Order: sequence, then structure tokens, then C-alpha cells
Amino acid sequence: MKIKIHITVESDKGQPEVVQEVAHLDRFILQPETLGLTLAEARSILAGIEQRVVEQQAAEFMAQQRICSHCGHERSCKGRHHIVFRTPFGKLRLESPRLYHCQCESDDRPSFSPLAELSQERTSPELIYLETKFAALVSYGLTVELLKEVLLISQELSTTAIRQRVHQTAQRLEDEWEYKLALWRREEAQAEQDQSAAKARLSNSGEEVALREPTIAQRKRLWRCKRCSRARFAVHLH
Repeated sequence: MKIKIHITVESDKGQPEVVQEVAHLDRFILQPETLGLTLAEARSILAGIEQRVVEQQAAEFMAQQRICSHCGHERSCKGRHHIVFRTPFGKLRLESPRLYHCQCESDDRPSFSPLAELSQERTSPELIYLETKFAALVSYGLTVELLKEVLLISQELSTTAIRQRVHQTAQRLEDEWEYKLALWRREEAQAEQDQSAAKARLSNSGEEVALREPTIAQRKRLWRCKRCSRARFAVHLH
């Protein structure tokens, strides 16, 4: 028995359907080990589906970027190169054209790569999540071995790459919380200034000063911000 797996891509703009073969399986005498899909076949099928899907997504995205959103003219192409994008199902090699900015956008017309700018980390959020989650539970070496049993891409992972990913994620989260804390402190300082100014105006007018108590929502927000300011992300080093 021969089994062929295809995917069909339908365009929203009325273009012809694109049919591509993803995998080809051969089955002969039925045995327990040939019943269903093997792990290697499942990995190969998922990687093939994702490669085709991402290629179509990237092609449609670049077709949109070729047209200037201001004047509608087509942007000139400077050249083409390839970028690598990592996902839980494999490494994807994508063609990334480099375009010139339209004349209506800039006089010097510098070039840019829309696909490269869109995927600056070159790694999908799901893969980052899996790497950091397992690295927080077990050692970096065991994380690599665990992902190797499940993911297609894991054969090229290393403990150094996992460690760097965990540190980058922890630093990004720390920066986000520091930014939120700084915003809260500015708002708190501004509220104190406004309250002091109101108190001074009331005192000058000879009226009794009545300070307004914070609302329940404001108290909850204050409690969360104080708790976050004390929190620090502990990186599990091995």
C-alpha cells in the first residue's frame, strides 16, 4: 500500500489552489511496528507540513510588502538572501528578499528586509517556551536529551544554547518588569504632586483639607507593583 499526503493552499485573492506533496509512505505486511505512524514518520510529516505552510506564508507576506502602503507603487528589490527560523519541528530556511524603500517614504531610499525584521529572534515563541520550561526543571544536559526524544530540531541543540536562551528570556522578563515598575513610580510621583498642589490650594483658601482615600482597585495595583518590585527571576544554573 502506498500513501501520499498532500496539502492544499487556497488564496484569499482568488488565485489557483496550490497542491504540494508532503510525505510518501509505503506499507506492506501489517506488523505491530508498521501499524500507524512511527515517531520518525510523524516528525518528518510535521516538518514537511510546516515547511510548506511557512513558505506560502512568507511568499504572501513579501507580496504585500512589495507594494508601498502610501502610494501603491511596487518597491524595487536589491537582492535575495536566506534566513533560518527555528521551530519545535525543525529548522526552516526561508528566502528573504531585500527591498528598497519607496521614493515617497525616503529620499535616500535605504534597503530593508521585511522578513528578517519580522523574525528578529529567528526562533518561534513555542520553542523558546519549551527550552526555558524544561531548563527550569532539570539540568541543561537533561533538557537537550529530553528534547532530542521529542523534537526534530533537538539534535542540533547544546547545553550552551539552552543556557543562553534561559538567560535571554530571564533578562527580557526582568526588563519588562523594571519598565512597568518605572511607569508606576512616575504615576505615583505625579499623583503625589497633584495631591500636594491640591492641598496647597485648599490651605491657601482657608478650607479644610480632606485627603481622598485610594480606591480598592488602586490598592490592589499598588500591592501588585510592590510585590513585583521585590520579585527577581532566579536562573537555575547547572
